[in-house]
Amino acid sequence: LEIESLAKLPQLAPWDATLVQIVLTSDSRVAGQTLEECKFRTETGATIGMIDRGSRRIFAPSRSERLLPGDELFLIGTEE
Repeated sequence: LEIESLAKLPQLAPWDATLVQIVLTSDSRVAGQTLEECKFRTETGATIGMIDRGSRRIFAPSRSERLLPGDELFLIGTEE
C-alpha cells in the first residue's frame, strides 16, 4: 500500500491487535479496487474496521466496498 500518512493509535485490547490509520494515495495499487479484488485481508493480515470518506463513515465494510484515493482506512491487526 502507498500511504500518505500513518498514525499509530493505542492498543485496542489485551491481545496483540493494534489500530492503525492510513490514507490511501491516488497511486496506490489498491485504489479503485474492491476489498475482494485487492485481497486486502489475505495480503496484509489486517482487517479494515472503518473507512472514513469525507462526510461518510463506512463501518465494517463489506468485501464489495471499493477503495478510493483519499480514503482513511482504520486497520485492525498485529504488528506483523
